[in-house]
Amino acid sequence: MARIQILSKSEEKYFDTAPKFNLKEQTYFFKITENLLKKFLKFKSENIAFILIQYGYFRARHKFFEQIHQHDIDYIQEKYSFKEININIPKSTRFRYYSVIKELLAIELFDVRVKALLETEALDMAKTFQDRKKMFFRLVELSKKLKIEIPSLPILTDIISQALREQKKSMIDKLKIYEKDEKLIELNIFVTKNQTFKNQYSIASFKKLEHSTARGKMLMSLSLHKIIKSKFNLNHSIIETIGISPQMAVYYGKWIEKARVHQLTRKDDIETYFSLLCFVQYQYFIRNDNLIDRFISFVQSAKNSSLRVQKELTFKQFPSKNKTIASLENINLSTINQISKITNDTSLSADSKIILIKEVLSVQSKNLTTILSSKSAEEIDLEGMKYDLLEQKSIELQGKLSGVLRAVEFDEFSSNKNLISAINYFKNHEILRDKAPREFLKKEEEMIVFEGGNFKISLYKTLLFFAVSDAIKSGTLNLKHSYRYQNFESYLIDKKVWNDSKDELIETYKLSSLKSFESFIEPISNKLENSFKNTNERIIKNLNSHFRVTSDSFMVKTPKVEKIVKDENIGIYLPRDNYISIIEILDIVNKKSQFLEALTHYSMTNKNKASKHL
Repeated sequence: MARIQILSKSEEKYFDTAPKFNLKEQTYFFKITENLLKKFLKFKSENIAFILIQYGYFRARHKFFEQIHQHDIDYIQEKYSFKEININIPKSTRFRYYSVIKELLAIELFDVRVKALLETEALDMAKTFQDRKKMFFRLVELSKKLKIEIPSLPILTDIISQALREQKKSMIDKLKIYEKDEKLIELNIFVTKNQTFKNQYSIASFKKLEHSTARGKMLMSLSLHKIIKSKFNLNHSIIETIGISPQMAVYYGKWIEKARVHQLTRKDDIETYFSLLCFVQYQYFIRNDNLIDRFISFVQSAKNSSLRVQKELTFKQFPSKNKTIASLENINLSTINQISKITNDTSLSADSKIILIKEVLSVQSKNLTTILSSKSAEEIDLEGMKYDLLEQKSIELQGKLSGVLRAVEFDEFSSNKNLISAINYFKNHEILRDKAPREFLKKEEEMIVFEGGNFKISLYKTLLFFAVSDAIKSGTLNLKHSYRYQNFESYLIDKKVWNDSKDELIETYKLSSLKSFESFIEPISNKLENSFKNTNERIIKNLNSHFRVTSDSFMVKTPKVEKIVKDENIGIYLPRDNYISIIEILDIVNKKSQFLEALTHYSMTNKNKASKHL
């Protein structure tokens, strides 16, 4: 049986390749005590560098590596002044050195007991059908905790494969009682040949998702969704009884997508039914997500299109608006000038001035009323135009989205009740009446849709589609069966499971330190309080150069962030806190690279190299 693929090729390469240390890491991982060095000196001098390097690699990654990086050899050779280095160690000798290193680091043997612990952990994870990659790295971490050498990739893969096989076997055993059930037999439709296309099985039609929002493509997707939905609803009780989780459905569903039909049908009938149940659940979930993705995409496209038209109309009205503003300014200025002229006229009595000012105000008031009425009419037209545009788009939206809204099952328990009420009414009535639920609408929308007792059905549907899209994106409307649009709490551990198995779960996920919040938060609170205390004391004593008191407050100067020196930058080999001469820099560089060996003056022979003293 072929070994399952858990890691990608690049991840496998990383797992089996020695770590690439920078200078800081080399300094840390290859550092050994005098006593340890004395123990290593008992071995052949030319082999000690190999032992030191493998010692450092094991400290970093809990495993040994066949390939050794040249820059690690160079580092060890310079640091410990080895004259000879041999890395071509015979296999038997290598293993003897590995045993010595593991003994020095108190590493346990990978025996039957340890293997059983890894197998138990893998089986526990398989029961909840966690991602295989997560299982793999969980076993890696458990190996470190058990203080053993991390097993090889084939060993870990076999442990995970065995756990998955055992979990699958237990579920197939539960399925056997349904072997002759008509609901299961209905699944044979997927492995029968399609009469429309010669030599093509019906299951091939479901292996590819459509992403187009064209009406024809949407209708085709809805047709396939209807078939999958009927088979899922028919077998839902069986799926729940034997315990096929959505994660498990993904694993076997994706396998069927890539497999050929004969790979599926050559298995026992009961195993074939198990795979098809997983396929149906997986397909139903991803097709729900796919339809909602396209629903949201098309609604957003309609919104953008409508907004663009509104902007264009608004832009066209700019000259009219500017003219209105200019007219208002002129009237105001004219009124002020006329009143000013009247008040400054010394030939008029006070009573005459009052009469004339009233006349001016009366005339200008009528002019203002006329202009403002025109302005209000324009604004009303624009607002009404927005809803007219949405109403015009309704036919196109209905053709593509009505089927989606009727096909998808929403989680009524966790979703917005007003919106659920409107959706259910939409699903159950081919023709909508003015009794349609309106609570999901905004007040302004409700007034326009039901204006004067005239129910604007097309506008109602458009606003419903928009509301559904917005609610799904905000999480107030959730799907019942989905990988990406379910209620947030459905992705968490079930409350009943948590209450019943709290201690066990905390132990399983190594969260014992968080069990008592008071114990967890106390050191953090103390650390924070001490930080406040130290900061305040430094400010009082004027020791904080970044804090400055002002007359009524204070100012904090943020210090510049120090640039991180990259590994390939020569600066890592140079002192960072002092100014040093160019001679010293060149001398340090020469010690690392011996570049002076390649430099000669044109008058010198090849034997007369440049002086390192420059």
